[in-house]
Parts: sequence; structure tokens; C-alpha cells
Amino acid sequence: MHSLWSSHLPLAHAARPYHSWLCERASLTQRWQKASGAFRVLPVRQDLLAPFADEYAPLGMAPRRRAWVRDVVLYCGGTPVAFAHAVVPVVPRGPLPHWLRRLGRRSLGTLLFAHPRFVRQTMEYAVIDARHPLHSRIFTQRDPRQRYWARRSLFSFGAQRVLLTEVFLPAVLAF
Repeated sequence: MHSLWSSHLPLAHAARPYHSWLCERASLTQRWQKASGAFRVLPVRQDLLAPFADEYAPLGMAPRRRAWVRDVVLYCGGTPVAFAHAVVPVVPRGPLPHWLRRLGRRSLGTLLFAHPRFVRQTMEYAVIDARHPLHSRIFTQRDPRQRYWARRSLFSFGAQRVLLTEVFLPAVLAF
């Protein structure tokens, strides 16, 4: 599978309104809390699953291995503004899978930006369209022709890694 991800910020005209979200280095959770005062997380899926084909290499995982996968919808007030997809390999062993399973309705950002041992390694950008499996997994009720701007960050915690993909919905532009 050819990767849709690039280390370069998308220059397309349609991406420009999303640049401040795509480039944000601080916690998006805190930014949304300040913008709306009513930020919440709705967990959609959390299980031991096979990552997407384009997630194995950044995580240093062998193909067909399973990892802890957590999908959530992020809301400002009653408005969905983004979808977050997190993948944590089960090897090497450590606290990350346990922490991920216990997040509940809290965002992963509350953990990533609160603990000083988390280090962002890389940030990549993509357009999520029908070619990417996230499109159908997340956006089952939306137009299949719709394209969404996304970023993914690889964080390390010692020898452990977490790959976090954040897909921005058009409503985010109101915040």
C-alpha cells in the first residue's frame, strides 16, 4: 500500500483553513476546552486489533501483529470537531496499553501532554479520503466523496510508542 502520509504540510488551497489545527504542537484538548468550554470525548472503539497497513512501519511492528486501538470522536459542545485514532503496540511491554484502556472519556492528549516522558517523534499529514481505511471506519454516515485533513504524530515513552491520528471535521473551523 502506498502511504498517503507526508512530512510536509499540505499546500492545497482547501487545506489552508486547517493549518492552525494541523500545525498545533500543544494540546488540542486544551485548545478546544478554551475555545468552547464544553469539550468532551466519545469513545467509539477500543480493542486489541490489527493496525492499518500504513501504521506498522512507524510503530516498528511486524505485519499482522495486533495492537491496542482506540477510536474516539471529539466534541466542542454538541458539535463533532475531530476523530482521533490511537495505536499502541503490546510489545515492548510497559504501562501504555494499560493507560490507554483506562482513559474512558478522557482524551489521550490529557495523558500525552501531562507526562514529561512523552516525546513527539514525528508529525505527518494526509488527506483522508475513500482510499484510506479510516474514512469508512469513522465516517460511515458521511458522504463517501468527502475529504478530511488529518495529521498523525508518533510519540515515544521510553521504548514504547503510540501513533495518534487526528482527523479534522469541517466544523472545527468554527473554533
